[in-house]
Amino acid sequence: MNKQISWILILLIICNTLLLIGLVYVPIIFFRFYTGNIEIKTSGSVKVTIKPSSYTDADIEMLAKTVYGEARGCTTEEQRLVIWTVLQRVDDKRFPNTIEAVITSPNQFVGFCNNHPIIAEISNLVEIELFAWTSGSSPPTLEPYAKQVPYLFFHGDGVNNWYRSSY
Repeated sequence: MNKQISWILILLIICNTLLLIGLVYVPIIFFRFYTGNIEIKTSGSVKVTIKPSSYTDADIEMLAKTVYGEARGCTTEEQRLVIWTVLQRVDDKRFPNTIEAVITSPNQFVGFCNNHPIIAEISNLVEIELFAWTSGSSPPTLEPYAKQVPYLFFHGDGVNNWYRSSY
């Protein structure tokens, strides 16, 4: 891992040098490696941010199992809403600040079960949404289920889930 960090630091130095002398423009570059992302942003002036991942492989598994239990059989768009409900709670000061703590809070996300299988399609969707979340994207809306953000709660009718901001 030290070799990876060394190569990334060398790349950062080269990019910064080229940016400073105006030879190259790098809008945004993301490197995902074992523990996080390195983000290089440039707009007018050079800004380099090292941003560790806000999630782990265990978070991906927990979210995938939650989606399986809460929205199995729903459309991909509806499954995204379950993921973003958890993520919005992580960002909201009224709830725990980790994915695991949000999912395992008493009487919340009752569809989560450690014995649920991890379906590749759901796991891939979780990774896409986690990347969007850590990149600063806004939660999606979906008429008629989630008309506005934030949505922190939902209830199901056996076919669809209905999202809202208050309990």
